[in-house]
Amino acid sequence: MEFSRPLNADKIGNKITTLQYEATKDELALLALRFDLISLEKIEVSLKIKRIEENEVIEAVGNLFAVGAQKCVITLKPVTFDIKQPIFWNFTNKNEGDYQIDFDIDSAEPDEIIEDNQIDLGELAVQQLADLLDPYPRVPGAKIPPDGLWFGSKETNSSENKPFAALCRLKQ
Repeated sequence: MEFSRPLNADKIGNKITTLQYEATKDELALLALRFDLISLEKIEVSLKIKRIEENEVIEAVGNLFAVGAQKCVITLKPVTFDIKQPIFWNFTNKNEGDYQIDFDIDSAEPDEIIEDNQIDLGELAVQQLADLLDPYPRVPGAKIPPDGLWFGSKETNSSENKPFAALCRLKQ
């Protein structure tokens, strides 16, 4: 994992602990490759974490910060992002077989399961970032032309420009 920040769950007590993690340049480069980003200049997580005694749940509250650029799906030009997102995570020791997911619409997200007594706060932050990235980023004013997008030379009668042309070549 590119941004792994494991934490031993047994070491988390009922007093608030403040944690802050920031990705190194190497980790940023690997994460940019993982998510096919043009760049990732920053990913930082700041958390307050504690164990809630009455139900043995570990609660983490904080913020995720990320700065970078994605490719526009139309022009392939950079589309910058500057993410500031609150984080609310709960962790439980319950086994998956013992754990029932509550589908109540008003309830918070289900708890994360603690595996092997470890909580990887870095990987969870990266997964949160993946959810927050725009799946179809566009530069302002970018529009799909009426005749569609063409990458490379446009030949109207060419069989190479048809959607399944690559699959047909594989059959041969």
